[in-house]
Amino acid sequence: MLLSEGERLSVCFPGLSLLIAPDGGGIVSGSIEVSKSIRYTIELLIPREYPQHEPIFFCNKKEIPWSIDRHVYETTGIACLCARSEIRVIWVWGSDLTDFVCKLVHPFLVGQFYYDTHGQWPSTGERSHGKQGILETFVDLLPEISNPTETQIRDFLRLLARKGRPKGHEWCPCGSGRRMRDCHQDIVQKLRTSVDPRHAKLDFEEAFGVVRSRM
Repeated sequence: MLLSEGERLSVCFPGLSLLIAPDGGGIVSGSIEVSKSIRYTIELLIPREYPQHEPIFFCNKKEIPWSIDRHVYETTGIACLCARSEIRVIWVWGSDLTDFVCKLVHPFLVGQFYYDTHGQWPSTGERSHGKQGILETFVDLLPEISNPTETQIRDFLRLLARKGRPKGHEWCPCGSGRRMRDCHQDIVQKLRTSVDPRHAKLDFEEAFGVVRSRM
C-alpha cells in the first residue's frame, strides 16, 4: 500500500520521495514549493501504525523557527498542523499520503510563508494555542449548537474520547436534561465517525485533565 502511495505522492509533489522502512512505516523527505522559487524542506515520519495513526511532520529549524507562535513544538520540531480533533475531519479515513500533504502540510507551509512575508498569520484563521484553540475547534465542529459553552464542549469531548460508542439512553452532553436519543444523538454519532477517539482523549486531557466517564 505504501509503495503505491509513494508513487502517487512523487507524481503530485516531484520534490518528495518516500523511503519505506523494513519493519513498516517510513519517511517522506524532500521539499515543497509554496511560491515561485520558494521551497520548504520537510520530513514526514510515517509510523508503523499508519494509516490508523497519522504522519508526523518535522520542521527544518533553519527555515521555520521551533516556536509555539509558529505552531511548532519547541523541543521536538514537530509541526502542529491543526487541532488534533480536526485531523480526521480534514484528512478523512481512507485518505492517503498525498491527501495528507495536500490538505495539511501544504497549507501549513503556505501559512509559514505568509508569516515570513508579512510578520503575521493570514486573516483566514489561526487557532489559539492550548485549551483555547481546542474550544475554538469545537465551536466549528458543533455548528448545530449556537455558541456552545465550555461545559458543553467538555461533555461532548468526553463522549468522543471514549472507546465504546455512547448509548441513546445516556444524558445528552448539550445539558438539556434529555436522553441523547431524544436530543443530539445524531451529532454525537456524526462526530464519532470523523473525530478519532485517540485525538479526542488527548484534547480532553490538555483542556480539562484526565478523562473520567460520567455515570
